[in-house]
Amino acid sequence: MSNNKIIFLHIPKAGGSTFRRILQEHYSPDRIYEISRVSMQKSIDEFINLNPARRKEIFVLMGHMDFGLHKYLEGPAKYITMVRKPSSRVVSNYHFIKRSPYHPYYDQIVNNNLTLKDYVESGMNANINNGMVKNIAGVKTIKPGEEDKVLALAKENIQKYFNFVGLMEKFDESLLLLKLELEWKGQPNYFKRKVSNKKIELTKEERQAIIEKNALDQDFYDWAEQRFEALCQKNQTYLTNELPGFLEENKKQKADTSFDTIYQKYKFPIQLIAKKIIPIKLIKKIWPV
Repeated sequence: MSNNKIIFLHIPKAGGSTFRRILQEHYSPDRIYEISRVSMQKSIDEFINLNPARRKEIFVLMGHMDFGLHKYLEGPAKYITMVRKPSSRVVSNYHFIKRSPYHPYYDQIVNNNLTLKDYVESGMNANINNGMVKNIAGVKTIKPGEEDKVLALAKENIQKYFNFVGLMEKFDESLLLLKLELEWKGQPNYFKRKVSNKKIELTKEERQAIIEKNALDQDFYDWAEQRFEALCQKNQTYLTNELPGFLEENKKQKADTSFDTIYQKYKFPIQLIAKKIIPIKLIKKIWPV
């Protein structure tokens, strides 16, 4: 079994929340350090400045972050991540914000009645402008003329520092292949929440706006998808044998009844009511956005 420590680089709206819970089930709490979703930069700074004794205990680092935090872990570490089709990720992000009254961009979108196209073109959220490539390359911005350089850096980081890159579109296969890679004894089962099967049809203008802002992410995703398909082909017998039983077991999984999970289910009405009576700075310290 590999002694490499694990860094789960959680790309927003790419299946990471379920992925995170699965990691929590496979490793003891004292071996995990999670970057906060609420105060991300503060949490990263706290991690960087951890005392040596606590740093030595960490085997799994996970959360929303850019590439580069492996430098602050004791011993060798490898990254894992999940990626998603850029158009689906952007659409999911937009509708997630519209359901999250305490999200930093909620008022701008709702009060100004911004359409998906308006939101994408506004540039207010850097994460939906080639956000996957920036996360994995470890950069905050991409200067004009440096697009190819940053894209190449993201791919190079995958090849050098990542043990595994899964696809949200192939979530179950990704989990089984990750189990194989990390040599887990137990199955990475999870509860499948009921989601609407209604497909959101994008207009030509919306699709074009997303493509223009995420050309690098699309190139990167296509490349990652090819690598993933090759991995599936290599492990075709394993997947053929394991996948049917895995899917059947997941149907039997019960919903998580933790406070955070219940809150996530009902957070839209809770936040709408709370927003009227509790200051936004205080609520962000209590509940994740």
